[in-house]
Amino acid sequence: MRAYTLHEPPTVPWTSVASRAETFELVREGYSVLAAILGPLWLVWNRLWLEAAGFVGVLAAGYGLLWLFGANEDAVGVWPLMVGIGLGFLANDLRRSAFARAGFAERGTVSGDSLRACELQVMSDLLAAAPRASVATA
Repeated sequence: MRAYTLHEPPTVPWTSVASRAETFELVREGYSVLAAILGPLWLVWNRLWLEAAGFVGVLAAGYGLLWLFGANEDAVGVWPLMVGIGLGFLANDLRRSAFARAGFAERGTVSGDSLRACELQVMSDLLAAAPRASVATA
């Protein structure tokens, strides 16, 4: 079972439930293996520019401290691995923070067997909450 948080952009005009559902963003809960492996490329792909700059800054600062204290080559080689593993744990939280900074409202959580199942659950919840047009009988 996968869990996602649901984020809605601020003041986006929509004309139907389907057009409203298209504006939502789903962010998966848990560890991101791709972020751990790809590091700054994953951050740039997800348009997390400040976080990518911070990632490079943390790497550079760590290398500087390791050099300053005269660490051996093994420690220098392990440093980017440790930072990547840490990024894997924080990656989806960084996406949520970026959405919050952009004014997105967190609307709740959705869980299902796949991303597609969660998207369908969001759509069905929106359809259930949509006002119904009454049909006049003659």
